Amino acid sequence: MRRLLLAACVVSLVATPAYARGRRHHAHRHAASKASKESFFLAGDPHVPLAVVKDGQISDQPFSDKNCGDQSRWKKIGSRWRALDAWGQPLGVFTVASKDDYYAFGCSELSFSPKLPNDLTHVFVSVDSAWKVPESVEWAPPPARRSAFDALAKRKLFDANVSTVWKQCKSIPERNRFFHVPGRGDWAIATSNNGWMVARDDKEGWSITSEDHPETTPDSPQCFRPVAVFDMSGDGIPEIVLRFSGGDGWQDFVLAIDDDNHWKFVATSPGGSTA
Repeated sequence: MRRLLLAACVVSLVATPAYARGRRHHAHRHAASKASKESFFLAGDPHVPLAVVKDGQISDQPFSDKNCGDQSRWKKIGSRWRALDAWGQPLGVFTVASKDDYYAFGCSELSFSPKLPNDLTHVFVSVDSAWKVPESVEWAPPPARRSAFDALAKRKLFDANVSTVWKQCKSIPERNRFFHVPGRGDWAIATSNNGWMVARDDKEGWSITSEDHPETTPDSPQCFRPVAVFDMSGDGIPEIVLRFSGGDGWQDFVLAIDDDNHWKFVATSPGGSTA
């Protein structure tokens, strides 16, 4: 499997104003942990760099052809990584057994031993990271609230004219995730083959705070899925790891909440490509 920065469909996605603005620090992050040790996260599909956390901040330096990180960190055979479930809970430690280099980027797709079933659905963190396992933010909404959200998502994210679902999305059967943000209430993310949205459950009902519906056609199907929701930066506030696939190109993104309760993109993996 070979990577590109992304196929044309992905380039148009990242070029939207919401995505362009996302690679910035947010005000509520500045009071985070004073610890200087870094944390390193790998994407779920493929296993390439996803995010670096330092001093409680998710780095806004994107991985690219000119910056794919320290080879001893991101390419090292024998390095050990902890697999995390959808809520940031550890599933075990896995060792890099092989790597697939791509000369145009200097990045490597890593493979683990032992093999982890469905490892395309997990985020990984290096065992020597400063990151500590957070409490799960999973929220089980009352049936009426779940039904109301599902109805809203169906109206906003209907899969019109989409017949192809790419395997990068098929690997994640869940389309919606419900979670709690300490001090910010109860939330949910919904995804489809036609877009994504994040909403908060308040007294007036579900209120959408962030969403995107990139243009899709039967000739250029695409999809989104929620990989994980957990605190990556150590400030007690969860981030969302979101996957996008256009078939020939795909990426995992990290979304963080800002002071206005909007979710912005703050990190992205180099992604994958069939080219």
